[in-house]
Amino acid sequence: MTFGSDWGWGADRDETKKIFDAYVERGGNFIDTANAYTNGTAEQLVGEFAHSRRDQLVIATKYTMATRQRGLDIAGVVKGIAAEIGTTPSRVALAWTLLNPAVTAPIVGARSLTQLDDNLSALDVQLDPGQQASLQDVSAIELGFPHDALRRIGLAG
Repeated sequence: MTFGSDWGWGADRDETKKIFDAYVERGGNFIDTANAYTNGTAEQLVGEFAHSRRDQLVIATKYTMATRQRGLDIAGVVKGIAAEIGTTPSRVALAWTLLNPAVTAPIVGARSLTQLDDNLSALDVQLDPGQQASLQDVSAIELGFPHDALRRIGLAG
């Protein structure tokens, strides 16, 4: 999402190339993009940079993005925990994602090499059980029908 500066922020082509190369050189092989990211520039840059290494990479893209009001409350809790333990919100968010067994590939959105280094430092962040519970509570998703109906009659947890 940060590849390209079409939206008035993000990384320009040269910085994006540095980020991409550093990520791949450090063992990264999963690239996530979308046609909506920076008006399509992100997909174009990923395609260009991946061209000679295509057999080394898994590239995922999407054509739509959902939003949830999924996100400002969560961001507030992430920011609070980051302040509590003396680290950055991006490290907390990624550390939390790494604890989720359903997540197979956490996605970083670095706009600079400095941000990539910060994101990779999430590997050093330890969240205590209370912090994990706070993050789990604020991010809980209402499953809706039929889950609600099954829970009411005692057939679902």
